[in-house]
Amino acid sequence: AVWATEGEGGTARGGGVWFVHGGPRCGPGFRLARWMDDHHAILEKDYVIVKVMGGLDENVDKVLDELPREKFGIPWHAITEPDGTVLVTSEGPLGNIGMPGSVEGIRHLRQMLEQTVQTLTPNEIDALAASLMPKR
Repeated sequence: AVWATEGEGGTARGGGVWFVHGGPRCGPGFRLARWMDDHHAILEKDYVIVKVMGGLDENVDKVLDELPREKFGIPWHAITEPDGTVLVTSEGPLGNIGMPGSVEGIRHLRQMLEQTVQTLTPNEIDALAASLMPKR
């Protein structure tokens, strides 16, 4: 797979690889990247996060060609095994969740985590999901 080098970190820790495809002027992609950075200490327990940006990263098309995509916008993301086997994508029942902000999007992200988690606790998953809820 194109991401063999990145996946080695996941293999060493027994975790997955979380690929995020965004764009340089994508507001939701920027918010998702910021959210992942803000929660890196939790997410890194199970995932190596790899962000690729269309128009800036020369291998973005090679990476995306190896991932199953339907119609999608950006950000689009997938969690894979270190060897590239896709476990789950951001394509939920209502389409691509992008930067989850709706109840349905947050529910799908929670399912993505629950399907791929190895060491995160239910409380940590709850905290991640709660951090995405709109502030009132």
